[in-house]
Amino acid sequence: MTTITASTGSPASTAPDLVLGYETGRASGTKVHTALSGDIAVVLAPARPRSGTLRLLYQSEAAAFAAVSLHSRAATFTLSDAERSRVHMQYTLSEGGQVRLALDETTLDAFVVTVDYQEIIP
Repeated sequence: MTTITASTGSPASTAPDLVLGYETGRASGTKVHTALSGDIAVVLAPARPRSGTLRLLYQSEAAAFAAVSLHSRAATFTLSDAERSRVHMQYTLSEGGQVRLALDETTLDAFVVTVDYQEIIP
């Protein structure tokens, strides 16, 4: 079971019926500078924390709208999944990212909440 808990506000958490998608990546921290001579200078740095997209399925319209409201706060969130411990993370809405709500195209009854996230390393 997946649970997402907000650092502030009420309600404090949401539990999607299913995680439809978890896409993640880590952008490079390395910087490459080109000198006037054409040579390059490289500054090595570790990759940034994870960022990506979560797709959450809710059978209940009310629960889906509550999840959108939860992710619209100025807050951090903790994602916990009992079956997939490696996806556990603290995150926030990514800069320029969105929280989106759509009717599930397969069932035309459930709702899909999509969250663009940026992991936070506490």
